[in-house]
Amino acid sequence: FDVNVTTSYARENYNVTPTTKTVTFNSLYGTLATATRTGYTFAGWYSDQTCKNEITGNSQVVNHEAHTLYAKWTANTQTITYTTTNVTVGASSPTSIKSHEGDINATFTSNTGYSMPEDVQVKVGGTLLTDGYTYTRGADYNSATLVIEKEYINSAVEVVVPEFDPTATSGEY
Repeated sequence: FDVNVTTSYARENYNVTPTTKTVTFNSLYGTLATATRTGYTFAGWYSDQTCKNEITGNSQVVNHEAHTLYAKWTANTQTITYTTTNVTVGASSPTSIKSHEGDINATFTSNTGYSMPEDVQVKVGGTLLTDGYTYTRGADYNSATLVIEKEYINSAVEVVVPEFDPTATSGEY
């Protein structure tokens, strides 16, 4: 006899369509839900949270009770571009990073005769960040560090370091 089982999809931090599916015990799962997450590539559905037992449309339904399938994700590599004028980007500053896998730590040095600006612009996926980063200008105004928190990194990152007029008084550009 057929036993219908409701399968739910875990949905933390991503979108799933549809959110549930009714399957028949001892039959194949068939077409599974579509999952999307910004900054990641979907890598399949699994019957366990550690993503060891993959479930595909051709997998047989062996659990006769309601159960949840879990998405596996692969972090995409995001490019980091630096747009600067009269500023040199430190050699150790990254040009790519995996989504959410680590903070971006960049260093800058002003060219001779110039100073570092009071702030920078940071865009992720074209959206200007108003928080999620820390920019610190050195006491000599000739160097600076930038840390962008990993939680904000899910798309391409652009850092704009504007030119700072060395003859301007503090706060003027």
